[in-house]
Amino acid sequence: MILARTTPLDKVKKPSECLEMRRLKKMGGRAVDTNEVFFDNYTIPSSSLIGAKNKDFEMILHGMNAECCLLAGEALGLGYASLSKAASYVKTRVVFKRQIGMN
Repeated sequence: MILARTTPLDKVKKPSECLEMRRLKKMGGRAVDTNEVFFDNYTIPSSSLIGAKNKDFEMILHGMNAECCLLAGEALGLGYASLSKAASYVKTRVVFKRQIGMN
């Protein structure tokens, strides 16, 4: 987990030559960028510590609880939208003089 501030792009300075980021191309879900992040001998000053030392996994689990709910809601919404679209389609699609949704 990486925490960051929302600094304007023109104010961002590369913190170290040890950090490299590459944007990944995606077919969908473009509302949020996805990147590869490489840390090569990257050091973080102790003044940047967030939370208690050696409690990082607990913090990640706490954050993942909300993430699980968010992803479940997204999946339910996409499923509902897909089902609605499919139901509309089968009412209008005719094959061999018969609607495909008729059985």
